[in-house]
Amino acid sequence: SELFVDYGSNWFLSREPDMGIVPLISSYPEASKFMKSLQRLVEKISTISQGDSDNDVPGSSLEGAMSDLFDIIKKSPYKSRPLMAIPKSFSVAKRAFEVGIQQTELEQSIRSLDYLENHGRCLDNIRPGKSSIPHAGRGSIATRFIQKDSYVSIAPLM
Repeated sequence: SELFVDYGSNWFLSREPDMGIVPLISSYPEASKFMKSLQRLVEKISTISQGDSDNDVPGSSLEGAMSDLFDIIKKSPYKSRPLMAIPKSFSVAKRAFEVGIQQTELEQSIRSLDYLENHGRCLDNIRPGKSSIPHAGRGSIATRFIQKDSYVSIAPLM
């Protein structure tokens, strides 16, 4: 079987009962629009609280309240693909206000060298590509000799 095959969006749609709602590429524009609206709300609340001389709410309490609001939104029983595309925590959402959802997802996927040394596996012996075998399509291509009866790659149990 191929390691780098693209089954398309229908693969996730047909497995929703098992995998839950997985955001698709088409989910991100709506999620980004929501994040822009949320950012405006957070900025308005911050401006109002700073401009109100009678306000005795410290910044940490305001931050906590905004984090609680974000948690309520994320835990909504009305799940959707765009909702699943927004960051998982308010701290990551604040970063997404600056750089966008896609950048924060990239940042969250990068692991430290210490983590990789303890949990990682090297996959530099294969790369995605088009097979030189006629009509074989795309898949994983060896980057160096792989001895007969040896492992090509590790794979999680599914």
